Amino acid sequence: VENGTAGPSSPGLSMNDFTHLLNSSKYVLVDFNARWCAPCKRMAPMLATFAEKRKEILSLVKIDADDNKALLKEKNIEGLPVLELYKGGILVWKHEGEIDEAGLLEATKPQGL
Repeated sequence: VENGTAGPSSPGLSMNDFTHLLNSSKYVLVDFNARWCAPCKRMAPMLATFAEKRKEILSLVKIDADDNKALLKEKNIEGLPVLELYKGGILVWKHEGEIDEAGLLEATKPQGL
């Protein structure tokens, strides 16, 4: 590899790949984020703690928007951050924009999280 040259860029996850990630007996919390997104950075530690406390029933999947542009386009995600909660592959909750721990706890309470 020569300096200054990049290898072929990966198209990221396909919708099929994404759907496969959701096939779990656990809840799957998907965090669409980006390295440059300030609200995403602020939320990251809280989401990690939230998922760790519920690791028996919840998996956290982080998807970088810059690495998965086609997937975000297919899902019509235009702003960040976006959180989606799935159970059995079915979307049960979605939030666009920043959310704090209290808001996340309140929103996911109906799912028993």
